[in-house]
Amino acid sequence: MRFPAGAMVDITMRVVGRNSKGPLGVVRMPLSDQNLPVAFTFTRENLREGLPDYVWLAEDIYLRADVISADGKALASGRSKAKAVTIDNHSMHSTAYLTL
Repeated sequence: MRFPAGAMVDITMRVVGRNSKGPLGVVRMPLSDQNLPVAFTFTRENLREGLPDYVWLAEDIYLRADVISADGKALASGRSKAKAVTIDNHSMHSTAYLTL
């Protein structure tokens, strides 16, 4: 799938079932020169300011992707979940695959 020039995707991360006062973070990236699938990672710079470290460690993470054209028109949307798992006594999350 190809997107028009200037298309962007906003990927929002939340923890549901916890009063986190809104999204934990947002990643924004261009899609116009990308082929799907596109890999992305949330880093500390993408997280909301003042968010305590590892507040989501044992919680399922919910993701939403909104694809927006250069003129602000919604082109596609998708949702997914990264399940919290414990492996060898270490908390981590499974991979989340967003389908648009």
